[in-house]
Amino acid sequence: MDLQTVDPANVERVGSWDVYSWPELGEVRGWIALRIPLPVEPGTPYLKNGWQSWSPTGESRLGGSVVRAPVGAVLLHPIAEPSYDGDESYDVLAADGFVAGFVEGGGILVARPRQRELLAIREGHGPHPAIWAAQGDRATLVDDLLTRIHGRVPERMPLGWCSWYGRFADISEDAIAADLEEASAVSDVLDVFQVDDGYQRAVGDWRDTNERFPSGLSALAHRIAKAGFTPAVWTAPFLVAPDSRLAAERPDWILRDSSGLALPAMWNPHWGGVVHALDVSRPDVLDWIEGLFRDLVAFGFRYLKLDFLYAAALTGAPARPMTGEQRLRAALAAIRRGAGEDAFLVGCGCPLWPAIGICDAMRIGPDVAPYWSAGDDDAGEPWSKPSLENAWRAAVARSPFHRRLWLNDPDCVMLRRRTTELTLEQSRAWVRWVAESGQLLVFSDRFEDLDREDLELWRELAAGRRAFGRR
Repeated sequence: MDLQTVDPANVERVGSWDVYSWPELGEVRGWIALRIPLPVEPGTPYLKNGWQSWSPTGESRLGGSVVRAPVGAVLLHPIAEPSYDGDESYDVLAADGFVAGFVEGGGILVARPRQRELLAIREGHGPHPAIWAAQGDRATLVDDLLTRIHGRVPERMPLGWCSWYGRFADISEDAIAADLEEASAVSDVLDVFQVDDGYQRAVGDWRDTNERFPSGLSALAHRIAKAGFTPAVWTAPFLVAPDSRLAAERPDWILRDSSGLALPAMWNPHWGGVVHALDVSRPDVLDWIEGLFRDLVAFGFRYLKLDFLYAAALTGAPARPMTGEQRLRAALAAIRRGAGEDAFLVGCGCPLWPAIGICDAMRIGPDVAPYWSAGDDDAGEPWSKPSLENAWRAAVARSPFHRRLWLNDPDCVMLRRRTTELTLEQSRAWVRWVAESGQLLVFSDRFEDLDREDLELWRELAAGRRAFGRR
């Protein structure tokens, strides 16, 4: 990676903050870094706040070297081959005694403590937002920085159920109907009923259901609403599978590299392997996205889970010269236009800063799982793998974002005692922490796996949430 480094054009004092502006750059290709002073030493504890929802997040120390696992790196970081040395941190760097970040827009903040400098790295195509930096108490400065950002924070927070961690992709119309019938036992303390991955004909064909859902999406939404719940549905709106109708009809919509090859956006075995990304720089693709979500809301879905959103920001050769951040924000804005202001949008797998002001809730960590630890295999970045340990670490680290940028989604809780490797102590501690933190509270179990005591715990925590006005 070629990285051009520049010095600030100006430094303005705003309260406790030094605000660093970029020089005039002209037309710049590749990546560019604004260099500002880093007043803390190697070994200083800091918050590692990753690029997207699942990126490595938690407490670390300045002064190491960049280590990035090659497997899945494209999902977790926009720069595949860093040419710099130092610790990595993204969007907000909160070290003991020092905080830096963006009020508008975002970037990759890289600390070089041995050189006593912080690099704010962005794609060369501007405009470039100023960098805010200050010395002092970490918690106070983080709070001050976040209050300067214009987020989208709904007054009401729904209580929800999700099909994923109970049934994963093995869902059907009959299985969902069985869960819906059982959910009536807690209908007074449950608002949202979400159908997750597994209903669609193919990734990209979100209006079309597969043979396990013969009645279609509109009938499914009507059935959920008739039971007294807000219908909710999962999509991965910027991904497209090679076997989808969308890919067959519009191959020109797929994001490609400079040689014209379709970029692999990820590999998922239950989707058939490699899937690609839409080129959301194209106005016709944005029109299609807007129309898709207008249709989903017309079907009856008013709570929309948006997953794998990083795909809109992948580095490639888009049809129009836009940065990944600009493309993602334009695509999310198209979703909001189609869904309308009253729809509840939950982002996931999403680069964080471009979604501010558009998403109502945001996943702030990797997937939870029915086990504690992700294990020690070499596949992927350890902190980003699904596990309760990793989800909890990130949820704690990003707690300050809650009710400032959006409603934090720490991912689901699991109430069951069967079909899980979690101990009762682990699962109970997690559900109580999520409930008491005030963040989005959604459980994900097959109702057939729940005992009366499990549902009583949900009733207790959900009722407590509403009693304290956190709904």
